[in-house]
Amino acid sequence: MKYKGLIITTIIAITLFSAFGWFIGVKRQAITLGTQFEAQGKVVENQHDNMWKTLKEQFNIKDEYQETFIEGVQALASGRTGGSLFKSSNESNAQLGLSDEMYKELMRAVESKRNELKRTQDKWVDVYRELDRFHQDPIYSMIVGRNPYDEPLLITSTRTKSAVGTGVDDELSF
Repeated sequence: MKYKGLIITTIIAITLFSAFGWFIGVKRQAITLGTQFEAQGKVVENQHDNMWKTLKEQFNIKDEYQETFIEGVQALASGRTGGSLFKSSNESNAQLGLSDEMYKELMRAVESKRNELKRTQDKWVDVYRELDRFHQDPIYSMIVGRNPYDEPLLITSTRTKSAVGTGVDDELSF
């Protein structure tokens, strides 16, 4: 009889210790995911800033021409409302005053930097998805609560935001 009480007490102690360990593990995982989400958001911000600074420095774009440069690159990257991609490309090239070869090099650099930014944003979305799934789990959510983070605000074009918001994207004239 004496050992029966000791065995029951030991089982209860082991169960409570295991539950406490699991609880701490869940809290740590939530903290880790939240930290990853915040850090990846900073990486996206830094990547976007780096993209423009690198292009500006690589092609020696002076500050007074920076707005024209950005408008030209954006026109080429997203097309132009009511116009053709080719026409906006030629207009942008003329505004920037670059040789055809340098313009082609610029467009390759823009494409490369935009792809890097896309990969960085894709990772940010993946971290958010995992964080949100974690907070929506019925058992975990009792421990960590609801997701305190807003969905990531992705860097995209006005045209894309409009198409996603309305479900319509009719303007594809080249």
